[in-house]
Amino acid sequence: MRCRNELPPNHIPGVYHTHGNRNTPTGADRLVERTNMLVLCRKAGQSIMIGDNVKLTIIEIHGSKVRLGIEAPAQVPVHRQEIYDLIQDQKNLSAVSIDS
Repeated sequence: MRCRNELPPNHIPGVYHTHGNRNTPTGADRLVERTNMLVLCRKAGQSIMIGDNVKLTIIEIHGSKVRLGIEAPAQVPVHRQEIYDLIQDQKNLSAVSIDS
């Protein structure tokens, strides 16, 4: 996937064309649909600010794994996607049982 500053002139917003490389086992080109996603390139030790109070830092890149450090106020929940999905599922189940 290209970084924000590397988008081709014929870029279609929301669709990123990725070229086969070592991260794509088949080496095949593919289209990845994204909605409102800003793609930025960062190296280990570099950071990204989200708003005024959330700082995302690339701690380490090792093979296909990236270690992230997240500095955020205590009142801002930060979860891995799979944990967030479980929390949302539990909220939905609670709402259904209250409505029953």
